[in-house]
Amino acid sequence: GAGGVNFPEKLVHHLNEQESKSENKWMIFDKDVLEMVLEEHNLPKEIKKFMPEKKVSEFQDVIEQLFGLHPNEHKLIKKVSDTILHLSHIGNVVFVGRGSNIITAECKYGLHLRILDSLENRIENIQNYFKLNKVQALKLIQTEDKNRKNYVKKYFNKDINNPLLYSLVINFEAFNTEDVIQMIVTEVQKLKKRISFEAGSK
Repeated sequence: GAGGVNFPEKLVHHLNEQESKSENKWMIFDKDVLEMVLEEHNLPKEIKKFMPEKKVSEFQDVIEQLFGLHPNEHKLIKKVSDTILHLSHIGNVVFVGRGSNIITAECKYGLHLRILDSLENRIENIQNYFKLNKVQALKLIQTEDKNRKNYVKKYFNKDINNPLLYSLVINFEAFNTEDVIQMIVTEVQKLKKRISFEAGSK
C-alpha cells in the first residue's frame, strides 16, 4: 500500500511515456510472474497454488513432500528465480516482490527499490483500492508484510528490511507520488545512458 496499491502500474506507464519511441516496452511482473514460470519450465498449472509468498512450516513441508502432496518448494523457487533472471536480461521490466531484488542483485544495470509509507497512509490506500474497512485493511497489510518477510528469510536467508539490499529507499511521507516517479525515471535514464556509453566504448 505504500504510495498507492497501483504505484507500480503508474511507474511503468511513465517509463513507457518517456521511451515512447522504443519498441521494447516496459512491463510489470507481480503475481503474473508465476504464469511465466509455468510456461517457461513446462509445469502444470496446478503447481501455481503451491507458490505463494508465504512461509510453510518446515514440518508441514516435509510431511507433504513425503506423501507426494506437493512438489519440492525450493525447486519451484529456483525456477521462479531463473525466470526472473531471464526476464531481467531481456530488460525494461519491473518486478514486485518474490525477492526479485536479491535474485537480480548481481545485474549491473538493475535498480532495486524499497518504498515506505506510514501505516496510516497504507491503511487508507488499501481501504480505497480494495473497498475494505480499517480493521480489514490493517489485517491484510500485517498478513502480507509477514508473508513477504518470511518468504525472503526462508528462501534467501535475508532480512527484507535491510536497506543494503536496495539501491534506493524512498519514503512516501517525504515525497508525493509524482515526485517519486520522476526520481525513479531519472535514475533509469542515467542507467540507460551508462549502458549506451559503455556499449559504445567497447
